[in-house]
Amino acid sequence: MAGNILALKMINDILHLQISWGGWALAAGLPGIIMLLVTPLVIYTMYPPEIKKVDNKTIAKAGLAELGPMKIREKMLLGVFVLALLGWIFSKSLGG
Repeated sequence: MAGNILALKMINDILHLQISWGGWALAAGLPGIIMLLVTPLVIYTMYPPEIKKVDNKTIAKAGLAELGPMKIREKMLLGVFVLALLGWIFSKSLGG
């Protein structure tokens, strides 16, 4: 980021300090972690969610009931997927 490079140059010009990349990352790490933790809390406080509770279990059951039982093409696709996954997992054992 250009701001970091400019700040590094200003520190060098004003304080006559040479800061390495590791030193810069270490100095920026603590404020970065704090902001990473504080920002979601601030946003949650400023913009609380409108929906407090969702009945996911009922929604999922209704969605599955709407889909109905698995069709033959879906079962074939599941079989191909499982075979591909097993082939990938055991590829070294199978000589691949």
